[in-house]
Amino acid sequence: MFESTAMVVAGANGSLLFIDQDNGTPYVPTAIADAQVIGLSGEVIVPAELASGNVVRVTGNGIMLESYPGQYPGISKIEVMEEGSPEDAAQYNELIAQVFPEKDPSEPAQCTLTYRTDLAVVSLAPVQNGWTWTVTRADGTGQTVIADVPHPAQLVRDELPDAVVSAATDVTAGFDVLPSAATVTRWSEDEIAAAVEAHGSEQEIDSAALSEEQVDATVENGELVFTIEPGWRYRIEATFDAGTVAYVFTTRS
Repeated sequence: MFESTAMVVAGANGSLLFIDQDNGTPYVPTAIADAQVIGLSGEVIVPAELASGNVVRVTGNGIMLESYPGQYPGISKIEVMEEGSPEDAAQYNELIAQVFPEKDPSEPAQCTLTYRTDLAVVSLAPVQNGWTWTVTRADGTGQTVIADVPHPAQLVRDELPDAVVSAATDVTAGFDVLPSAATVTRWSEDEIAAAVEAHGSEQEIDSAALSEEQVDATVENGELVFTIEPGWRYRIEATFDAGTVAYVFTTRS
């Protein structure tokens, strides 16, 4: 295992950025729902309790994804060594504004999937598949936008984001807005393909005639955790204060 020291910089909506204290490199601690997080007094806390200015010892596999800032999904333990203060982290305000720009409140929440294969840790952005989203105007009134879209089974398979897995694989779905609840549903890609062949196109199939399965999923610290298998089309439906958003991806066998 690899240990390092970092300063915590907290952005909006619970987003976190770590600044390595040895080389000044920023990185995002992704997929930390399963990591052990220890507070200053030795108590177990949740990632949302980490605050700007905290100095932490980070234990993990040391494998950083190639992006900017880097993403570190292999963290197994985070220990608060110094409480610090937001003033200590103020030197990174410009950086946090670049990494986590202020979100346009009219934009529905974004989703990112993270999963591990034998070769790498993979991040995938499912396609949005409809939403109901309410924006509060300056005068206090609300405006609700409803996006009416095709059923997930009526989308063209080759145009969907593809989570390439060869067996049952645990995934974590993170959001840029904290969800209050989420569900996962799936449909067989083989059954969808047979319906397309019978009717001539995705748009013509009777989606209601397809078998639909609910997938066991739990929301932990604002992230959705569930298991995917090859050969299925998945829809995540997440609920937020501003409304609901659906996301779709496939796992072609």
